[in-house]
Amino acid sequence: MEKLVALVRDEWLLLSVDDNGEAEGEILGLIQGMKELRQEDLLTSGRLWVFERLRRIWPLASWAGTWDFASLLVIPPDKKGRISLSLPQDLLRLMTDRFDRRNSWSWLRGLWGSCGSLYLPSSGYYCTFRLCQHSGIAFRVEELLSQIMAKPAERRKEGCVEISIRSQVAITVLLQQMKLKRSSLLLQERARMRAFRDRANKVVNCDAFNIQKSLKAAEEQLIIAQRLMESKAFHTLSRPLKELIVVRLQNPSATLEELGRALSKPVTKSTVEYRWKKLKFLAEVATVTKD
Repeated sequence: MEKLVALVRDEWLLLSVDDNGEAEGEILGLIQGMKELRQEDLLTSGRLWVFERLRRIWPLASWAGTWDFASLLVIPPDKKGRISLSLPQDLLRLMTDRFDRRNSWSWLRGLWGSCGSLYLPSSGYYCTFRLCQHSGIAFRVEELLSQIMAKPAERRKEGCVEISIRSQVAITVLLQQMKLKRSSLLLQERARMRAFRDRANKVVNCDAFNIQKSLKAAEEQLIIAQRLMESKAFHTLSRPLKELIVVRLQNPSATLEELGRALSKPVTKSTVEYRWKKLKFLAEVATVTKD
């Protein structure tokens, strides 16, 4: 799972951008996915790849000539702790004003890289956006996810809003919409492998259950056969019933189907099952009579 998540992150980080509108949409998503340090008027993130992605696509934005990205970075003097971004309000307003809804999926791609996470536990699939700057953003995220029938779920936690989708198909489509096509294919491959594994486990468990059930039935039939063999009722039984008792005693672990084939005149599994029900009743009668 960690390998797949790392591959998704690498594809996102190195993804090429077609034009400045797409770059600006993604930059706004990256910015709005960061955490605000209100006392210092800074934006920060514990994900270093967020700043690396910003550095890569910043020169494509129309404002790059006025605001150099490196000049906006705030690095701790001792180089310990989180890197921050000092974003002028004029620039933030410009980003918001220039945002074109046609670049909504690019915006969501930036938001996902900044505050999104992909989880693939042993069962299920989870993709979550954790929004700390959630004013008006959560609605836009849910609106986009609804377009791909993702059925997003929302909850509030520690002052943030978490929006999650739990459908493998929806997550695959989301990755495609964000132009992470290789990641989408990898997730589909992972889903197929998981489906094959689960199916194989079910078959093995089913076989184990059937074997256990067959052995338990054989054990009960051995008790019935032995009880009838030791009773006077055995001599009153018809030849097919006598033969079935003898064949069972000779084949303690055989299935009903195998017992049917072992008879002098082979019969079906259902016929063997019917005869054993009759023998069980006769054994109970013989026990009552004996008592």
